[in-house]
Amino acid sequence: MKTSTLATCATLLGAIALAPGAHGQGLELSTSPSRWRITYGEIEVNESEDMGLLGIQYELLEAFENWPGVFAGFGGYGSVAGDRGGFFSGGFSGGWRRQIPGDFFAEVGAFVGGGGGGATSNGTGMMLRPFAALEREVGGLGVRLELAKTDFPGGEIDDTSLSFGLSIPGELLAGRVATGWGAPIPMDAIDLERWRIGAGALTIEPSSGARTISGNAFGGDVSVAGLQLAAEISESSYIPIYAMGAVEGGVSGFATALGGYGRSGELGNPDLRWEVEGVAGMGGGGGVDTGGGLLLGASAGLRFRLAENWSAHASLGYLDAPNGRFGGQTIGFGIGWDPRMLRLRPSYDRANLATQQMPSHEGKLDVWQASAHYKIYHPTRSTRTESGGKHDTNLQLAGVGFERHISEHAAVVIRTAGAVEGDISGYAEGTLGLRLSASPFESFPNCQLHGTYEVGAGGGGGIDVSSGMIHQATVGWLWAPKPGIELGLDLGRMEAFSDGSFEAEVVSVSFALDILRIISAR
Repeated sequence: MKTSTLATCATLLGAIALAPGAHGQGLELSTSPSRWRITYGEIEVNESEDMGLLGIQYELLEAFENWPGVFAGFGGYGSVAGDRGGFFSGGFSGGWRRQIPGDFFAEVGAFVGGGGGGATSNGTGMMLRPFAALEREVGGLGVRLELAKTDFPGGEIDDTSLSFGLSIPGELLAGRVATGWGAPIPMDAIDLERWRIGAGALTIEPSSGARTISGNAFGGDVSVAGLQLAAEISESSYIPIYAMGAVEGGVSGFATALGGYGRSGELGNPDLRWEVEGVAGMGGGGGVDTGGGLLLGASAGLRFRLAENWSAHASLGYLDAPNGRFGGQTIGFGIGWDPRMLRLRPSYDRANLATQQMPSHEGKLDVWQASAHYKIYHPTRSTRTESGGKHDTNLQLAGVGFERHISEHAAVVIRTAGAVEGDISGYAEGTLGLRLSASPFESFPNCQLHGTYEVGAGGGGGIDVSSGMIHQATVGWLWAPKPGIELGLDLGRMEAFSDGSFEAEVVSVSFALDILRIISAR
């Protein structure tokens, strides 16, 4: 089953190469300031136990044109210290930011998300984290102090604590087809950046000393699959990012989120490169003893170019939970797509974008959508818990997603969601799929009918999903009240693969915004 799932992922991602570029007399560009916000702090679980909580958020600092200072984004939190490895919560963040004297910024905001795990009583699974923060720029980075209240309604955690963090500034470059002529943007103001987006799998051979939380040895290998990203720093260095969940090994609900630093170089052939990586992050769940959740890993491998902007890789390495009883040798493989995205150099005056545009022979639009969705699962009578009991309570999940249009009527979808209601605190899922759409009603050009199929990994919350592999098929309706905005309603069915009993009818609502990135036309 693992092999067939990865083949499906590769097939879906492979369709991306067919995407047509949008051409015209030129492209109008716009920029939005953004940031990566990384925080760490300890929260009190009970009188005798703390949990180290790592948070990573991506946020637009001027999210709404008419509301200055308002920021919004998405991200999550996970355990990396203590005894609750496997706790994850993903969701949305937002707030208000204002500069104050002394080169400081003051902020108020909040995070709302869903998830759980790590043997933590999280009530419904919903996580609320309102905060106030003070930030100052130091060496191009924002150094920040946050006072936050972390609360799981109905759960055991409700604590106010301090967190320390960094803000890494960035910029989102977007565009649209120009409606009039403008002066061309000088090409010396443009840089190339590469983001490799792919799917892959990692098989972990547990060491002889590896144990589950209950103290048992593992009966075989543990396999995880999911998204593999890489941000190029230079021709020979990059930042790898992995988000993967269990698909085999009897540890459904086990998940990892890793990032780090990598080096690469040619190996006697431009189409063949060596890669060496070191990563750190969080992981746990599925009964795997990762201690507080901290994971460290290293690997070496080869990457082979398959076609223009496409590559495959294989690697050998080791992954270890230094504060737990889990670790082992790893074998990884995957496939990636790395478009030549464009960015403006820092020296370019952004005010010139009002009168300048990019010629269509230099750049083209790459159409993406960012979405938020809310799902309700109505389990069938056959659904059971991992202990064999019947589970007939409706389940509610919230999540985020991205879609990449590959033609006028087709898009690749990437989605993740976590539990917020339904006695499954700790359940989370991530899926990759294909959406096909049509506009059959001439009188309603802003409405579309569509069908979507997704496959991925899910688990946690005591639900019987066997190996952790899930798939979902839905049909639905999309309405665009204005260009670039879509509201959706989907109905369908979700099932666990293999011997998992989890089956449910699905109702989902979504809100999506177009993000038109610029890639090189050459």
